Amino acid sequence: MPKAEPGYFRYPPVSRMDEDWGVCVPTAGHQRIGPGSPYPPARHPEGYQFGWERGRVLQQLVLVYITRGGGVFESATAGRCRIRAGNLFLLFPGEWHRYAPDRRTGWDEYWVSVDGAWPRRLLEKGFFTPRAPVLDPGNDEALLELFIRLIDLLRDDPVGFHQLAGAMAGQILSRLHAASLLRSAGGDAADPLVRRAKCLLLENSGRAVSVRQVARELNVSYSRFRALFRRCTGLSPAQYHLQLRIRRACQMLEGSALRIKEVADRLGFESPYYFSRLFKKKTGVSPEAWRARSRRGRPTRAR
Repeated sequence: MPKAEPGYFRYPPVSRMDEDWGVCVPTAGHQRIGPGSPYPPARHPEGYQFGWERGRVLQQLVLVYITRGGGVFESATAGRCRIRAGNLFLLFPGEWHRYAPDRRTGWDEYWVSVDGAWPRRLLEKGFFTPRAPVLDPGNDEALLELFIRLIDLLRDDPVGFHQLAGAMAGQILSRLHAASLLRSAGGDAADPLVRRAKCLLLENSGRAVSVRQVARELNVSYSRFRALFRRCTGLSPAQYHLQLRIRRACQMLEGSALRIKEVADRLGFESPYYFSRLFKKKTGVSPEAWRARSRRGRPTRAR
């Protein structure tokens, strides 16, 4: 796989209006921690930074999704738990905790902090509990996409950011609850290799990738991987990845003031011309026309 971005995060200020909305996002981001790297990186503000020996207590609910590697999580209520790729653990308000990746593997983590009357009500009603802080959504492409879209929103910082981000955080919480209900009912028929492949392609939707490299990373032959992926999704891995990139471009065109060239650069297309040609082929309109339609409030759809 191409070398991925090491991480991005922000701690945007929260206003009284944001709090009155009922749900806000004090921080979100992602980090790629390589094998043997110090953890946590010393780049976070006071109150969020922590060390293994002392641990930490936060005042908001935080969701941490691990997509690669493994490690350990410990909290005052649940004790110590092993963490593997596909796990998501929750940091509860007022609850002492600490966590770290294995030095041998490192890990990739995505997180979002959620605060406000609505998430506090979920905790009061027991939808999520400190007794069971580690969830196992697995390689959930839709869940990962919500984290990535929220982080993209954080970069662009549009007017009404906290309301938009709060809605996405609400979708994440809702999806986690729905996944727990599905698993408790014994349902989950998706092929694990394809689920993992879809997450890898989504995580790399900001760049061109080699499908053969994806197959090698999954430790499966290219021909078997391609056939299995097409059977489960109806698309080849390359076409599926292109659709992810075009869909992400649509979201950027609708939700940011980025120029067409900047969108193309952000998503790793070799040139604005090549990006525009592919975009029109997949959506039926140019990037400029897509943006104009979305701003007029007309329905648009990537195909």
